[in-house]
Amino acid sequence: MVKETAKIGRFAYLTAGSVLLKNHCRIAQNRSTSETVGVENSLYDGFSVYLNLLNQGWAYKAHFLLKRTGVRLNDTLIVPVHIRQAIEAACKGAEVSLIDLGVRGMHRQMRLEISIDSTDGITHEHCRAVSRLLEERLKEDEFYDRLQAVDVSSPGAETPVRFLWQLSKHVGRTVRIVRTDSSVAEGILLRADDSGVDVSVQTGTKKNAEKKVESIPADNILEARTVLTL
Repeated sequence: MVKETAKIGRFAYLTAGSVLLKNHCRIAQNRSTSETVGVENSLYDGFSVYLNLLNQGWAYKAHFLLKRTGVRLNDTLIVPVHIRQAIEAACKGAEVSLIDLGVRGMHRQMRLEISIDSTDGITHEHCRAVSRLLEERLKEDEFYDRLQAVDVSSPGAETPVRFLWQLSKHVGRTVRIVRTDSSVAEGILLRADDSGVDVSVQTGTKKNAEKKVESIPADNILEARTVLTL
């Protein structure tokens, strides 16, 4: 097993096994249950804290991956406005892009999950930089101090991309594109940018296989992701 741990302040960075392959950086923070923040504990029970923040205009709804068929359903809760702003600033400082974020769990089991990416990919140092900058901005914040853990990672290898530019670093690899009419194009990625993608697909039987290039405009793409091949 490959394992790497580096400690900075209250953060511990852990990278191990398959997690390393996905450049996943998990940052765990140990919180004391005896901390007091001058706010009724009941405010943090269940969804009440999130609904309260949202109703008062202090929170954004969760930053979901969107598809034309609707919003992806998961257990991500509402992210407070000032937390999102701090995350965006931390990502800018680390020269990466924010892809997805959310808060999961309740009360003292809340976890802040942040997904980042860049045209050159994500390394452990990128995750560390985002976490360090976030800690510097929010170390005295009451809501942030209630979090059990903060996870910063790159998207999974086969996670559908949110932006087509995320595919640009995968030119030459196999991708799967689902069109808005539900048809699928799977083949070698030749080009990817905000206007669309070019994919080399194989047609016909194995004996009479032919390759053709399909150009798919962004407006016709429902979902796009890379495909792992052995």
